[in-house]
Amino acid sequence: MITTFTLDAEFANSDGSSQHLRLKNFDPTKIAEEIKASLTKLTQLNLFEKDGVGLFKKVLHATIIEKRVETIFDKRVETQTKDSSTRLMEQAQSETLPVEETTSYVQPSIKERATFDTLQNLTITEERPAPGTLIQKIELPKGLDPWSLNENQAIELLQACMPSNATLMNVEVDDQSVPARLIITEAVEDQPISSEAEEVTETLPEKTRKRRKRLIDRIRKRE
Repeated sequence: MITTFTLDAEFANSDGSSQHLRLKNFDPTKIAEEIKASLTKLTQLNLFEKDGVGLFKKVLHATIIEKRVETIFDKRVETQTKDSSTRLMEQAQSETLPVEETTSYVQPSIKERATFDTLQNLTITEERPAPGTLIQKIELPKGLDPWSLNENQAIELLQACMPSNATLMNVEVDDQSVPARLIITEAVEDQPISSEAEEVTETLPEKTRKRRKRLIDRIRKRE
């Protein structure tokens, strides 16, 4: 059985409407005061806006949703018993040598690290589930707490990751994954492209994962 927890927080927008924020893989051991303090930080950013309406202006309530998944049966599981020689051969073929990963990057504390370094070490996965909709999963540097970002750092982070033709629709903070991730949903305006560019685009996969090494250049161009 697999048990997961999701935090569903409801916020009030500047026009009186409500906005929900869901944090997946939430830690259920956190106390109510700690959760409220973290959500209140989001309301102090004054960063999120859609169609002239300020989002996440006031915390209304939060609920922890528990989900349990238990497999009853699976026909895909092979039930036939294999002889010992066959199992040994398959095990030998599937075994791979361990790969030792090394990195020269040393993660300093958030107070000592400049936003410049943070932006250079982002990894972003982009998905387009529907025309005009873009979902970006921003993998933050290891050890970085997304709730510790100040307003200027949060603004630079979103400006660097969002395309110029995108409008923010929703944002989720997955602080239980390692490293932590921001999941932002955006509305994008499709721009006309030449037939030659269309042919190249068709050959690309729907999901692309790329290292953003030139995020700072994008910020400077917008300035």
